[in-house]
Amino acid sequence: MGTGGRRALTATVVGLLLMAGCTAGGPRRQPSAPVTAAPSLPAASLRPGPPPSARSADRVLGVVWHGEPATATASLGWLDPRSLRERPGRRLALGGHGVAWAVAPDQSLALFAGGGDGNDGRLLVVDPRRLRRLGTIRLRSPWWEWPNASSWLGPSRVLLAGSGNFQAPDGGANATVVTAVDPAARRVVARRTLPGELLASGRLPDGLVLLLGPPSGIGPARVTVVDARGQARTVSLPGVAAGFQEPADWSKVGASSRRVQPGLAVDPDGRRAFVVGADTPVAEVDLRSLGVVWHRTEPRPGPLRRLADWLLPAAEAKSVYGPVRMAAWLGDGLLAVWGQDESKPVVRGLTVGWQWLRPVGLRLVDTRTWRATMIHPDASGAVWAGGRLLAFGRLLGPPADPDADEPAQRTYGLTVFGPGDRRPVHLFGTRQVTWLEVSGGRAYVDLTPSTERYAGGDPQATDRVVGVVDLETARVVAEWRGRLPELLVGGCCIQPAPQ
Repeated sequence: MGTGGRRALTATVVGLLLMAGCTAGGPRRQPSAPVTAAPSLPAASLRPGPPPSARSADRVLGVVWHGEPATATASLGWLDPRSLRERPGRRLALGGHGVAWAVAPDQSLALFAGGGDGNDGRLLVVDPRRLRRLGTIRLRSPWWEWPNASSWLGPSRVLLAGSGNFQAPDGGANATVVTAVDPAARRVVARRTLPGELLASGRLPDGLVLLLGPPSGIGPARVTVVDARGQARTVSLPGVAAGFQEPADWSKVGASSRRVQPGLAVDPDGRRAFVVGADTPVAEVDLRSLGVVWHRTEPRPGPLRRLADWLLPAAEAKSVYGPVRMAAWLGDGLLAVWGQDESKPVVRGLTVGWQWLRPVGLRLVDTRTWRATMIHPDASGAVWAGGRLLAFGRLLGPPADPDADEPAQRTYGLTVFGPGDRRPVHLFGTRQVTWLEVSGGRAYVDLTPSTERYAGGDPQATDRVVGVVDLETARVVAEWRGRLPELLVGGCCIQPAPQ
């Protein structure tokens, strides 16, 4: 597996793992809804989000792809909020520039970029409400990847960040490009290249926070704060490992790469960042001084923790290879942490055995006491939006029958926590959740079954199974088959929705 394959796998893992909900260590039997009897959330409860406006309730903006995947083109338009079908009327053709975007808080402007072969180094400047194209910003080359992190600081300043692989004198290495653009003037204001791969990001009112891995291999994670001028300040975290280590010889049977992905959450009001690794103290970074304080979390045992221990026997849980952690700042001193662990492949002779993918569960950490509460032991994916946590997961492992081609898996539906101390609601039974978007008080849940190792949403596919959830009542209000567009605003499972 060469550099190109490594980059493709990394993009899949970083972007899609948290939505895949994978796990390791198989249960003896599957509980129907283990989290519905969960205790109420800690006293510092989730903040209720604002109710959707009447305008957002009757239509939503989304990107729809048309045609076959190899030649598909995108358009932006208004969609029906239940069926997500395109409404009659004006649409804005985007061509191949429908993969990534940055949207102004009032939706007056948006920047669209291309991805893959459609990445031509240009950003389309769009008025999304009027569905008009206003101009183009040409990014300075090289631009290895489309922007996957952004912070909209005002009508004349947007920060964009993306990472890719370039050939250094001593081989391939990862770099992150941060670009400040002026949408009104349609120009690039500043550009900076930072060594290392972009693993996660968070927004500040006046900048962007980046979590970076090393340029190659596995090493200390770094937190970088970028201001409106594109100036960057960085602190290294020697206690948190991050990165991607390729094997010395890909031709060797069982050759595999080790991935270490920590999670990042940003408290914009307190100007703090939290970096969470696997079995390491939490790093709390003061974003003003870049001072670091380390915290060990104390678990709060309870029936859910005992259930998790029953589902994941200790002997199986020890085989961990490639930890992935995600995090979100919920406000009121609360930090949510979730993720998955992947075991190292087992080699028997010339045959490469299966790997376990197991969730580490969804925990809430009170940053005032550093006590942690497990609220969903089977979660490896979560979205924080509108004062609610939506959690889902998948356990994937060897087939029960050695001669079977399909892996064995367990899936756990969707659980809605919050707002406030509202009792969690479990939906969709034990069906698989592979993708999730939130907008206008509704969640659009991709329920398409998949036994692929890294399952995720495919906006160009026309055969998705989609359930629509009214988040105010926590009820399923529709289910249909078809294409699942990418919504312009709202939380999605690539990253937690910014607060």
